[in-house]
Amino acid sequence: MRRSVQLSLVAALTLLSTPVTADARSESDSLHDRIEHIAHEVVGGSTAGMAVSVVDGSRIELLRAWGHADDDGERPLGPDSRLPVASVSKVVTSLTALTLHEEGTLDLDAPIERSSGVRLRDERATVDRTPLTGRHLLTHHGGLAESTLMPPSVDDGDLDRPLSDWLERHPPVPGHPAIGMHYSPLVGYALLGAAIENATGTDFDHAARRAVLDPVGADSATFEESTDPDDAVIVAATDGGFEATPWPRVPETPSASLRWSARDSAALLSALTVRDGALPERVVEEARTTSVRPHHGGGGHTQVFFEDHRRGVRVLEHPGANGVAWLAIVPEADVGVFVAVTSHETAAMEATDAVVDAVVDWTIDAGRAQPAPAAPAPAIIPGWLPSSRPAIPTGTFQERLFTGHGPEKALRSLLGQVRVTADGHDLLMKGRRLSPEGEGRWCDQAGCVAGRISDSGITVLERGDRGMLEQTLTPASTWDDQRTIVAALAAWGLVVLTIAIRAVWRLVRGIRGRAQGHSLAPGIAVSWAASTTATLVAVVMVPLGPLLWGSSSAATPHAAALWSLTALATTTVALALAWVITSVRRWRTVSTRHVVAAGMCAALALPMQIYLVDWGVTLPG
Repeated sequence: MRRSVQLSLVAALTLLSTPVTADARSESDSLHDRIEHIAHEVVGGSTAGMAVSVVDGSRIELLRAWGHADDDGERPLGPDSRLPVASVSKVVTSLTALTLHEEGTLDLDAPIERSSGVRLRDERATVDRTPLTGRHLLTHHGGLAESTLMPPSVDDGDLDRPLSDWLERHPPVPGHPAIGMHYSPLVGYALLGAAIENATGTDFDHAARRAVLDPVGADSATFEESTDPDDAVIVAATDGGFEATPWPRVPETPSASLRWSARDSAALLSALTVRDGALPERVVEEARTTSVRPHHGGGGHTQVFFEDHRRGVRVLEHPGANGVAWLAIVPEADVGVFVAVTSHETAAMEATDAVVDAVVDWTIDAGRAQPAPAAPAPAIIPGWLPSSRPAIPTGTFQERLFTGHGPEKALRSLLGQVRVTADGHDLLMKGRRLSPEGEGRWCDQAGCVAGRISDSGITVLERGDRGMLEQTLTPASTWDDQRTIVAALAAWGLVVLTIAIRAVWRLVRGIRGRAQGHSLAPGIAVSWAASTTATLVAVVMVPLGPLLWGSSSAATPHAAALWSLTALATTTVALALAWVITSVRRWRTVSTRHVVAAGMCAALALPMQIYLVDWGVTLPG
């Protein structure tokens, strides 16, 4: 509260001591009108509530909320209502780590295993096993492979234990060379949190409060599990209004558990846009200075924010849950903005992005920020990142957001692959032709890509045409190549269609009273076709559940769902073996053409059967 009063007094004195021109008033009114219009477009429709804060240096330019904090429309949402902000939590976690490092409590340059006390399960090639430090984790360069859509199930006691306990039971896995960015949704910042707890001897919430939240005056912000009935709840739009969709309970508190108000966000943004001593000057500088920028020349990363360009203006920002919340700074203008909605609906999340754009437009219109022509930016590679060499990135590459469990591996292989081929000096990628621009980099109008090779000889593809959260793509094995999987799917589909047609034909003959000839276990074949179809559908639906039905604790794949998937995959194997054994016993009783046809079906179905086992046999975490 003390910090909030100070901000209000500073703002009041600034307004009293500074002449306000008609142009300044109209510019301010224009910003308010733009954001008001955006809010009215979505509040009450795709979201129950929306909150915004805009700071102009030490002055709070806008602090406003619209709509309601609940699904029943009984509690109005206000600037002091706390909202869940998902991955915006990582901003506070990063600032906490940097502040503790600055005061000498935490060493961000030490191996994270030593500073956190957590042992990693390193799956990288031996020569690529460079030590991972806090710096790597702050910029998503730890090469961690984690389950994005299917996190481990959470027990009631997990949220009360030290972070190191959770991480010891679910060891972090460095799976990729640390030469490119691999976004770490949860575990990377949980590791940082464990290091913070280990260094301070307190739980993470108290450490973040002492280092960042209290000094800046974010009085109501907390990482602790909330029981306050006045807090805003995430909702889903229904035909008649809204229904509550509880925020997922994750033990990786530093990654996603922050709840704060628009007023809290304004206090933090003020500390990042005005060097007033609330945060150490060095920490503010590290939050605003790009420390890593990939070779592809796209957006980089400070040790707190992603670097982006909106309307040609450099913006530092961090989203939460794909746009439920945004926290952004326009460093050129010393302007900050926070916006959050209480819904996962697409229109609501697009509105938060539009608010950030409106603020950027406002700084341009006021002459506070100058748009620059789009051009590939020079790479920034700090000394603590592993070295790499330029390479020509040809072949099939895949995104690493989906990993871990078999179903996520299936989605990654089916949906997240890019094939790159060479045509002379150019590269061809998804209908694009990219021309060389410097060693190891190729560009077109949409952006650039770069190829780098690790010490172990792994060539990775850095892609810079998709903005923030861009992933470094790693090679896909021949077995995981999308074309191989599609071929296996096509062959399996042909077998299933053949079995179905044969079953219908036998059924029609039976209805007409015609004699049935000998066949190789048609009942088992039909059962196998049905079970493999069910397994394939389940493999796709289990990880997509949180996306299709909203992120809630109920939507997160439960252990029972994973066991059911394992049972389905096992059933397909049992039926396949039963069919083979039965066919071997009966092959003398059927015609040669039946035996040949059955053998061909078995050969065509085998690859898909192996895939189903690989994707479906997954033990609950």
